[in-house]
Amino acid sequence: MTADDARLEDAARRLLADSRFVARAVAAELGADAGEPQRLAHLTALAAAPWDAARQEGELQRRLAGAPPGPTALAVALRRLRRAVLLGTAVRDVAGLAPLSEVTGAMTALAQLAVQRGLAALAHEMAETFGVPMSAAGVPQDLLVVAMGKAGGGELNVSSDLDLVFVYDEAGQTQARAPFAGATRTLSNQEFFERLGRRLIALLSEPTADGFVFRVDMRLRPDGDAGPLAISNAMLEEYLIRQGREWERFAWLKGRVIAAPVFADEAQFAAQVRALQDIVRPFVFRKYLDYGAIAAQRELHARIRAETGKKSARRAGGHANHEDNIKLGRGGIREIEFVAQTFQIIRGGREPRLRERATLPTLATLAQLGLLPAATCEQLAAAYEFLRRLEHALQYVDDAQTHLLPADEAERARIARLLRLPDAQALLRQWEQTREFVAATFDAVFLAAPATGEAVQTQLEGEALVQRLAQLGYAEPATSAARVESLLASRRVAESERARSGIGALLAGVYEAVAQAARAAVPALSPDELLARLLRLLEVIARRSTYLALLAQYPRATAAVLRLLAASRWATDYLIRHPILLDELLDERLTRLTN
Repeated sequence: MTADDARLEDAARRLLADSRFVARAVAAELGADAGEPQRLAHLTALAAAPWDAARQEGELQRRLAGAPPGPTALAVALRRLRRAVLLGTAVRDVAGLAPLSEVTGAMTALAQLAVQRGLAALAHEMAETFGVPMSAAGVPQDLLVVAMGKAGGGELNVSSDLDLVFVYDEAGQTQARAPFAGATRTLSNQEFFERLGRRLIALLSEPTADGFVFRVDMRLRPDGDAGPLAISNAMLEEYLIRQGREWERFAWLKGRVIAAPVFADEAQFAAQVRALQDIVRPFVFRKYLDYGAIAAQRELHARIRAETGKKSARRAGGHANHEDNIKLGRGGIREIEFVAQTFQIIRGGREPRLRERATLPTLATLAQLGLLPAATCEQLAAAYEFLRRLEHALQYVDDAQTHLLPADEAERARIARLLRLPDAQALLRQWEQTREFVAATFDAVFLAAPATGEAVQTQLEGEALVQRLAQLGYAEPATSAARVESLLASRRVAESERARSGIGALLAGVYEAVAQAARAAVPALSPDELLARLLRLLEVIARRSTYLALLAQYPRATAAVLRLLAASRWATDYLIRHPILLDELLDERLTRLTN
């Protein structure tokens, strides 16, 4: 027996003892009366090699050999394949022979295989009755199944939901044509793909005696559960332009088509995928440096943590600590993802290397570009790998989509054994150290200053503003206050609530900084003059909410702008004529803030 064989056998033994799912699954395959040697041999055989895409395809073909063609036999074979993949991968993972990329790659390959084979079987069966979906120009149409979240990034966990969005290229209707010339009814493309999508969800997610393939979640589609199940490119584009929210940009960042051609040929299918990408890319990645992403991610993170706390409390009768959620709690997986994704959203429009969907390659790119210190990125990557391995150990126990570290000492010891740690205390120590580092890094990026909506100060008006300016040493407080009110009443600001609130939040805390910068200038400048220069600039950038968000959130970035404005009237005029230069100035400040 080789050293690797011994490790696989030890891991199989651990899983049979500590994973209720593995014990049940092996009993289902071998019978309840199978002895330990037989069970160990079965598991080690499944774990003899990685479950890459080629091995999964070959195993599925073997399981379908001799079975009647069609979705029914495929559904059975996919469920049994999923069990084999999960069992073999779990053994390799617990043995320490499978890196994280192998584990997540195996589950992502399974999702892609299941979607592609399921779509083909179901679409061909439907075409026998309804014909082939066609565009007005006579091009066969296929359903583009977009994997979101970890599936889109190739990072699926071992008991993951599959987040999907169903998109098709063009409106039209089905036509009877070879090899489906006997079709007797027609449907609109919308109706065809809605029916196809519902059947695909059932094929993947309905529990049977053999379990399920993947739980499917469709809530990331436009309008969520209230929206149509399948949407055309035109419908998606209109939605993203008119209603697309900031959090949806982060969701679509990982979106990836995992379907394959069914009716269209390779070139036609590729054209449909490109048309979808051409809609999504400008929605996700803006041409300018998008600093508003910081506030958007912070607000999204706060909502997620609040909801996580409520759910944890409900599960435990009001006494749960949501910080023990290794995904959504403080210092968890999501905070690492938020750090990586925020830099992607801010800079991905200008830097194509930041459009990678997976987290670990993105962290490496952040280090290469100098956007975060290399040591920080390396530690974040190590934290991510530990948390994902911990996530998988939690899910191996019952094949449940859980992220809660158990409160029971015996259950924690079970998880520690699956991670090859000495005991529950060693697990907790590593978890605490990891959590503290991730939380501190997250705070450095997102919490350097109060969020726009959380500013301690409020924008003063009228006599209160005049008095405040006088206290700060403004020589003409009434004139300066009038200039502020004139800016807030100007057309560019007054007609946009977003601009008005953004400028108001910035001005609420800027008057003292203006006075300090004016006095520090060489030669010294009156605060009234420097405030006037700043107000001129703010009117120009009033509709650029990303600039306002960054200036309001990061006082040091504001200080950099004030120093430039204080340098000379010429510098002020030049910046007002060319506000795009703020990209470079604020880009440098943000880099320093996060370093």
